Amino acid sequence: MSLQVDFEDMDEHFGVVKAADSQYSDEPSMDWEKDRSPSSLCVLDDESAAALKKFCEACASKPISDLSRGVTFIWAMKPSGEIAVAVEALAELDGTKIYGGFPIRRNFPLDVDGERKLGHPCLHPDMEARAAGELYLDKVDGAYFWHLNFLSGRYHRDPAKRPNAQQIMNFARHFASKIGMDIHLDLDGDFV
Repeated sequence: MSLQVDFEDMDEHFGVVKAADSQYSDEPSMDWEKDRSPSSLCVLDDESAAALKKFCEACASKPISDLSRGVTFIWAMKPSGEIAVAVEALAELDGTKIYGGFPIRRNFPLDVDGERKLGHPCLHPDMEARAAGELYLDKVDGAYFWHLNFLSGRYHRDPAKRPNAQQIMNFARHFASKIGMDIHLDLDGDFV
């Protein structure tokens, strides 16, 4: 069961709606991202949340355990409160196709042969979000846990656009209630 919040309280609980900020992109505009989305894009609903829980549980066993280090999910809360989730994927710069390459979690060089990651703005056609970040598995004391961060240069690099401490906790509770597992917060990045 997810955290229930009235639409009127969304701004207070999860932050105001923000447009993607192109000033933090390598491109002067984000035209190459428009009308594109990762092939794995879905809404975090009961079915996808159950799949994330099963994936975490499966990673406790070999050979699946090694998959946890190579997969990062990106997420963004839409203005409506729905959370869009997708595997972080690569796109060609010319925008003509999406192919099956997935960057290694965090620190993938974006200048390799003109490859770019499909970013958080690709999770919602209007490129607006209340917040965005990454969801990934990591091992803590021998057990796998989902880790949630707010690393999105398009939505949070500007300190004025970052979620406050209470909103961060609200997101953690919301993800935990949807997935049915504890969520660890990763707030060690350069920005939120």
